[in-house]
Amino acid sequence: MRLDDFEFRVMKLILEEKLLPSHSKVLVALSGGVDSMALLNVLLNLSERLNIEIEAAHFNHKIRSESDLDERFVLQYCRQKGVPLHIGRGDVPQYCKKMKMGIEEGARKLRYDFLNSILKEARCDFLALAHNLDDLMETMIHRIIRGTSPLGMISMKLKQDRKIRPLLYVRREEIEEYVKRCEIPFVQDLTNFDIKYTRNFIRIKVIPLLRKINPRVHEAFLSLNLSTKMLAEHTASQLEKRYKDTIKILGNRIVFEIGNLSSFEIAEFIKLAGSYWGVTVNNSQLSSVFKNLKSGSWKLKLGKNVWLRKSLGFMCVEKKTPFTEKMILNREGIYEMNLWKFAVSSSRLSLHYIVVPRNMLENGLVLRTRRAGDRIGGEKLKDLFISARIPEFFRDNFPLLCYRSEILWVPYVYISNRHSYNELDTVVINLLESPISCILKEERFERRKKF
Repeated sequence: MRLDDFEFRVMKLILEEKLLPSHSKVLVALSGGVDSMALLNVLLNLSERLNIEIEAAHFNHKIRSESDLDERFVLQYCRQKGVPLHIGRGDVPQYCKKMKMGIEEGARKLRYDFLNSILKEARCDFLALAHNLDDLMETMIHRIIRGTSPLGMISMKLKQDRKIRPLLYVRREEIEEYVKRCEIPFVQDLTNFDIKYTRNFIRIKVIPLLRKINPRVHEAFLSLNLSTKMLAEHTASQLEKRYKDTIKILGNRIVFEIGNLSSFEIAEFIKLAGSYWGVTVNNSQLSSVFKNLKSGSWKLKLGKNVWLRKSLGFMCVEKKTPFTEKMILNREGIYEMNLWKFAVSSSRLSLHYIVVPRNMLENGLVLRTRRAGDRIGGEKLKDLFISARIPEFFRDNFPLLCYRSEILWVPYVYISNRHSYNELDTVVINLLESPISCILKEERFERRKKF
C-alpha cells in the first residue's frame, strides 16, 4: 500500500530519531479526537514497514456528558481495525474536588496514572502520545507566562523515557488535512473550545494574534525549542560532571558545598536534589535562596517533609524521616545508628576511636543524639559543633557516646581524656563508617577538643 505523504514524513522522523526499534510493542493514547485518531492510523499503516505491534488505551474522564459516547466510539473503531483496546474510567471532577486540584491538572494525573499502569500491564515498550507542534507552542507560551527559566521551556520531547511523540513537529492544521483526506472519523471534545481553561485561551486567542505578527510563528517556536534543547543537552553534560564531583547522597540527605559553584549551578543542583525526593522547586523558592545566600544557617521548605538547609558553606536537601535517638552498647560487636557504624572490640580498627574501661561497657555505654542543654567542660555542645565546622543539618542525629550523664566522645568534635584505665582491661569504640566523612576536609584529631 502506497503511503500518504503525511505518513511518509512521520515514518522518516521515526527512523531518523530512532523512536521505535523493530519489534516494538506500542501503546497509543487514544482520546478519539482528531490528533490521536490520526496518530493511531499513521502507526497502523506503518506497522508492517516498521515491524511494530499496536495497542490502544482510552481513559474516560467523566467530565462531559458525551464521555461515554467517546468511549463507545473508540471501542467500535478499534474493534473494526482489530486493535486491542484498554479502557479506564475516573470521575475527574470528584477527584479534583477531593484533592483540591484544577480540572486540567487532575485529568492529566488520572490519565497518566492509567496509561502508565496499562503500559506495564500490557507489556508495551512505548507509549505513543499525539502531541503536535501547536501543543508544543501552547505549553511553551503557558510556561513563559507562568514564569520559567530558559531551560524550563523544554516541556515536550520526541522521546522521553518510554514516551514518544511522533507528531510533535507537525502542525495541527496538517493533521486535520490528513484526517480529512483519508476520511478518518473522530469525535469533537467541546471543552477544547472553552476559553476558561488556560491552554484553550492560548490556542484560541493568543496564537492567532501571534500569527498576525509573524505568519511563521510555529517555525519560530520550533526553532526556539530545538536551540533550547541543544543548550539543555550541553548544560546537562557539564552539570553531570560537576554533579558527580560535588553532590553527596547521604541517606535522607543530598549535600553539596556551594563555595565554588555559580548561581546557575546552585539553582540546578537544588532542582536536581528536589526532584530526587519528588519535589519541583519553583522560582519563588529559588529567589528566596539567593536572597539569603550570604546569610548564616537557615532552612526553606520545598515540599511535604522536604527541606533545603544551608550551614557553614554547605547546602542540604533532606527528606524528614524518623531516626534512632538512643542505643545501648553492652557487648563487643558492630552497632549501626543513623548511617553511623561503630565496632566495639578489644583492638583499634579505625583512625577514629576512643578507648574506655571495660566496666563502662559492662554497665552499659550509650550512643544517643543531642539534647537541649548538652554541655561539655563548660562549653555548649552547639559551640563545639560550630568550632569543628559540622554543618547544622547533621547535628540532630549526630551520635554522642555517653556513660551515665557524661559525654565521652563526639566523633570529629570532642574526646574525653578524664578517665584513667588499665590497658589490659579496656575496650575500643571504633568509628567504621560516617555519613559526613566524605565532606570533611580535615582528618583525624584536628577538629576534636579535649577536656
